Amino acid sequence: MISDIIENPIILALILLAAIIIIVLVINFISKRRKNKKKEGEVMPKLNEWVKQAKAAGMNYTQIRTKLEITGWDSKYVQKALKNNGMEKPEGYVD
Repeated sequence: MISDIIENPIILALILLAAIIIIVLVINFISKRRKNKKKEGEVMPKLNEWVKQAKAAGMNYTQIRTKLEITGWDSKYVQKALKNNGMEKPEGYVD
């Protein structure tokens, strides 16, 4: 069985092509995760500080979240910054 696969150049080429595609996809996935972690490391300190100041100024969860998302902040980072500053999503809040 294996010797048949090795002897048939078309099957061997398809197996090698599939292996190369899988390797490229894995490398791409790992690269994107690293970029996202780096971006998060750069963004979160600034965002946490802004949320802290907004909370101290009397803004509530909805006001802070709306302001940040309207100005273009990624909602994933906004939610994390709110949580980091002790501001949980209010009961009944709809995303």
